[in-house]
Amino acid sequence: LGKPEEIVECVKMGYGLFDCVIPTREARHQRLYVFSENGATREGVRSGAKFYRFHYAMDE
Repeated sequence: LGKPEEIVECVKMGYGLFDCVIPTREARHQRLYVFSENGATREGVRSGAKFYRFHYAMDE
């Protein structure tokens, strides 16, 4: 398990808990994986990192 696609496949198999630093690290660097049938797209992705600031301010 190491690629975003592999996480999606595991969720489809019923797994719901993962011990992995990648999602947290990527969010910290304001990266977002977007999946669609046509490949990655930026449509519908909001910038401004509002969730990021709210979520990680609580940890500091």
